[in-house]
Amino acid sequence: MTLITVRAVAPERWQEYRDLRLAALTLDPDAFASTLTREAGFTSAQWRERCTNPDSFIGYLDGRPVALAGLLPSDGPRRELVGVWTAPTARGHGVAEEVCRAAIQAAEKSGSTAVVLLVAGSADSARRLYRRLGFVETGHTEPMPRDKSLLLTEMVLSLGIGNRRSRA
Repeated sequence: MTLITVRAVAPERWQEYRDLRLAALTLDPDAFASTLTREAGFTSAQWRERCTNPDSFIGYLDGRPVALAGLLPSDGPRRELVGVWTAPTARGHGVAEEVCRAAIQAAEKSGSTAVVLLVAGSADSARRLYRRLGFVETGHTEPMPRDKSLLLTEMVLSLGIGNRRSRA
């Protein structure tokens, strides 16, 4: 039996976050607007600063850090889910779903009315995950900022009673 746990990122866990983020940018570069070259040059202080967002999460499988998801800070009614990634060896175990659920719950607690995300056109497994969580495609697409040949599709999850699937 596998054990999944989720914890908010924190400055004292910056190395776990850094290692996962750099692995994500190495193994799945087309899933992210940023690049390995850019983030590999971050200092430890920059990584610690990135770990001060209380709405970013690390997922653990049997105690090993294997997944990421977070929300961009916002004062508006919609929050953006970003940086979702799971290590290849941990895929299919439900860790991505749990880190996404943690982010969605954080959006709900902040009073947000919706969570929005952009998913790469080729990311079929990510799109299936988001649909299971209740996200729907809005019909809006846009090119990825760092590579205009890659198309991103917007998906949204409405929050509030009666507007989403049960997360029980």
